[in-house]
Amino acid sequence: MNKTTGLATLLVCVLTACGGGGGGSPSSAGAPGAGTPTDAPQPMPSTPTAGSLQPVPTAPTATATIYNECTDAVGMTMPTGYSRREVYAMVSGGKTTGEVTTEEVIDGPGVFEGQNAIQTTATSTTKILTTDTSPGYTTVNREVLYYKIQNNGLVTHFGADIETVTSGFTTGGLPIPGNTTKTKEIYSSDDSSRYLTLKLGESIETTSVGTRTTLLSTGTSIPVPFNYKSSFTYVAREAVNVLGRTFDTCKYTEKSGDESSATSLWLLVGKGTMVKTETSLGTAGTMQMLLQSGTYNGVAL
Repeated sequence: MNKTTGLATLLVCVLTACGGGGGGSPSSAGAPGAGTPTDAPQPMPSTPTAGSLQPVPTAPTATATIYNECTDAVGMTMPTGYSRREVYAMVSGGKTTGEVTTEEVIDGPGVFEGQNAIQTTATSTTKILTTDTSPGYTTVNREVLYYKIQNNGLVTHFGADIETVTSGFTTGGLPIPGNTTKTKEIYSSDDSSRYLTLKLGESIETTSVGTRTTLLSTGTSIPVPFNYKSSFTYVAREAVNVLGRTFDTCKYTEKSGDESSATSLWLLVGKGTMVKTETSLGTAGTMQMLLQSGTYNGVAL
């Protein structure tokens, strides 16, 4: 996921795990997937409707036992058909500033850059409200994401094809046209899901290394290297109240490699779904992502 987040990367985590380069939307840490809204920080099936045909999750043969209680050990084996959907309120300085909807499904075996991988498709829609100081707009991230499972069970990012569509808006009487960008990310190494192996009180630094290429209408840009580092601490197992509902969660803190940003995040025990994030904005207060509703494999959270 893009570290605008960029998984605090506000909207920090994945169906999979935090860290990495792709996308940009809050996601769950239950089974690999999407990222966090971009700052303008995933193609994806539509939300199930009555009578629609939906994939049935396959039954994995084993659980990913290296992971802690904060995620879904079965989900981290990435069974075909596993899915999630979340709707978050964006709150800044005590005021609601927008809404983010994330969806993801594990498609199953795929091929990326000529190599076998596990493919997921995800989308993140960020709607920013119009205020006295900012115009409203919508950004949609559509991603096809590729993962590998290492011999020890660790899920790692392998690559991503990303399309980001931002609507036009008007500011100061000047119309700003919408735009579409397409990006390919290739990882040479990634251990961003290791934070989900921590025991209570432990800390870890994760790293994601690779290249990002933006596909321009005039041609392909030169690949730009990225090297994302984050430090995670498993702070507490606690009950947290989010918009009138109480969730049993694991509380983590995440700091960017240069420690320019710090975020607290609360993950739903047994699923890894992010129910709340809180990032300090200094004198401007805090920015929060608060879970309004969601489903995990079609079951309401």
